[in-house]
Amino acid sequence: MGIERDFGRELQLLNRQIFRAVLFAGLIFLITGIFGQIQLIRMTRSLAEVTRVSNQVAAGDFSQKIKISRRDELGALIDSFNKMVDQLDESYGKLNRANVELANNIAELRRTRAELSRKERLALIGETISKISHEIQNKIGGVSIWVQNLEAIADENSRFYLNEMKQALNSFMKMLVNFKKFYREPQLNRTPVNMKDLMQKIIFGFSTEMEAKKVKVKTEWEDKAGPMMLDAEQMKEVIENILMNAIYFSPSGGTIRVICRHRNGISRIAISDEGPGVSPEQLENIFQPFFTTKSSGSGLGLAISYNIVRAHGGKIYYESPPEGGARFVIELPAQEHRTKSRKHKAQGKNQQ
Repeated sequence: MGIERDFGRELQLLNRQIFRAVLFAGLIFLITGIFGQIQLIRMTRSLAEVTRVSNQVAAGDFSQKIKISRRDELGALIDSFNKMVDQLDESYGKLNRANVELANNIAELRRTRAELSRKERLALIGETISKISHEIQNKIGGVSIWVQNLEAIADENSRFYLNEMKQALNSFMKMLVNFKKFYREPQLNRTPVNMKDLMQKIIFGFSTEMEAKKVKVKTEWEDKAGPMMLDAEQMKEVIENILMNAIYFSPSGGTIRVICRHRNGISRIAISDEGPGVSPEQLENIFQPFFTTKSSGSGLGLAISYNIVRAHGGKIYYESPPEGGARFVIELPAQEHRTKSRKHKAQGKNQQ
């Protein structure tokens, strides 16, 4: 009986140990399964993020990064991938800048070629027109002499018709001169010019026309820049053309504004009127030869002005003021005379 009791007790103890072992093994298995599941989920999410970012990078978005921090082999792979994306982004930026620079160079080359072609075409036309104009001027000169001779012996009625003929001949001669100016490259005789003084003289010269239409001119100047190296006569012609148009299109009693500003080495002269302005359809043609919205005129004034301003290294363009009307703007290098003066001073010091 004692032996059976001891055996039963040992059997119970063994069963308890087996149960504990099985329970411990099951617990370990459960913990291992849960940990493995967690790692699997993390790995799946990491791979999904890697796939997502890789697809965006492949599509050209180099700003994307894999924002996952790991200390295993996958983490090392992610770090390498992010570094590769940085290098690709830098290379793409350089390539993009090179493409932009190349596109700008190509555009500049096209503009240069177009300008050269334009100058060659104008030179050829100018040479032809010059020869034709010379022959026409000779003929007109002969006709003018005959008209003057007829005036000496004509009666009052005949003088009226002869005067009309003289005006027509003068107008035609002026048109021929304008033809030559447009088709020839402007040859500049640069001298120091005070733009304010030049503008005041031009405005004074239009006093009669302005009084006839009761048009006023208001000027606003910034005297920050000194005299500019310009061809005074040709620049005077440019401003006269613009001011003449402003007076022509201004309503009776209107105001023309002349504003001069100096910014970053550029003198900006803006001439505005209160007229009807320029329509979008007309805008692209206003500096083209023979284009005019006036009832009379050759349509060469603005085209000649454009050539003169370009020859000075400046630009001329049209703006539509928000208050209405028209505004023509001339921009010219403002520091050229000062630069040359400094060079002369430096040369004088060297000679001394």
